[in-house]
Amino acid sequence: MNSALHSLLRQFLDGEVRYLSLKKVCPNEAQELFDAAKKAAQHRYATYVRMSKIDYSAE
Repeated sequence: MNSALHSLLRQFLDGEVRYLSLKKVCPNEAQELFDAAKKAAQHRYATYVRMSKIDYSAE
């Protein structure tokens, strides 16, 4: 994930009350969840890129 997308994800999560609450109470767990969310977002993005390259015209 490039730094711009990383920054957007961080901004989004920092705007979520549930994430901010967790970050204040359990910062280590919040970081683990951020890392997991980042990994999941990277996987979804790669899937979307792969799907966009499929030629559906033959079907």
